[in-house]
Amino acid sequence: MWTRRINFVTHLLTIRQNLCFGKKLQKLMLGYNHFEGGIPSQLGRCATLTRVILKKNKLSGAIPDFVKNINPIFLDLSENGFSGKIPASLANLVNVTSIDLSVNKLLLLGFILPELANLVNLQTVAVDVSHHLLSGSIPSTFGSLGELSILSLSENNLSGGIPTSLFELGKLSELQLGGNALGGEIHQAIATTSRETLRLLNLSSNGLTGELPAELGKFTFLEKLDVAGNNITGTLRVLEGMRSLIFVNVSHNLFSGPVPAILMKFLNSTPTSFSGNLGLCVHCDPEEGSNCPESGTLRPCDLQSKNGKTPKWSRDGNDCTWGVAICAQEGALSPLDKVLEATENLNDKYVIGRGAHGIVFKAILGPGKVYAVKKLVFVGIKDGSTGLWTDSL
Repeated sequence: MWTRRINFVTHLLTIRQNLCFGKKLQKLMLGYNHFEGGIPSQLGRCATLTRVILKKNKLSGAIPDFVKNINPIFLDLSENGFSGKIPASLANLVNVTSIDLSVNKLLLLGFILPELANLVNLQTVAVDVSHHLLSGSIPSTFGSLGELSILSLSENNLSGGIPTSLFELGKLSELQLGGNALGGEIHQAIATTSRETLRLLNLSSNGLTGELPAELGKFTFLEKLDVAGNNITGTLRVLEGMRSLIFVNVSHNLFSGPVPAILMKFLNSTPTSFSGNLGLCVHCDPEEGSNCPESGTLRPCDLQSKNGKTPKWSRDGNDCTWGVAICAQEGALSPLDKVLEATENLNDKYVIGRGAHGIVFKAILGPGKVYAVKKLVFVGIKDGSTGLWTDSL
């Protein structure tokens, strides 16, 4: 009797042609070997299959057509050299739970198969990474895949917008759409059912515009957010309450304004995740527990008084207090003298940022005494008085 399970661990050359002889084969697990050649077309006619794992071989050619199979099949053909188009007959696997075609040489010169939207038990779709030319838009009908937990369509040539129906998937935990040509704004209607299940959202390297919608802040279980390499504008304020985040990348966009305090740990650990946003800045106010990071990736925000106005400077220095402003004083070595000494008379090599109202220098005045010093536009004050605005780093 023909075995119902084949699990080779030896390194063979080709897959035999009569695998489904007797029509009793259920599991074909030949992953992580060195098989070459194509998949026998007979395999697609084996309606008894429940698990096909051919991952990480050297298989090539076209993916065979499949006959109707009512079993809950798991299909992994990733990391091979398959070419041609995705067969529409995959829709015949009516109870398929996972389809992984990633890392192949598939020339997907058409659209995403709308038939896949009928696979109501599908939990994972992966058609990403390397050499795919999957084009067209993401079907809004994917919102009917109620069991889908992972949708990975990265590194293709998908265009159009992001269907809001994807966020209506009640079990979606990973949405990978990075490296495409998606455009438009992230819609306000994203915070629907998936806001309690989504753990990873990757929209990087697309052409998205507009601002991050306020509804994104309702994804209270989101752990990884990557929107790098887009044209997103506005502030990062929507991320202020997202305490579940363990990874954030907002680099190379058009964001502006201060980095929320809750994200400062990421700025300190991975400063490049915020680079490429000329309008972003950091608050450097020790009284609020916010010090400027040593990386210097972002400029300090313009320092202002609580009423929003730049402090006035008095000729006699009575309004100047250490930690807020430094004024030149006569007699003993003044705080200003110490700053000038530490920065070699405000040498450019100590510059860590430039703002609309002056230049920011880094001054080390002793152990644990590191300050951001802003040289304000104040030239011309009588009697040689000089003022600098400082804050701890």
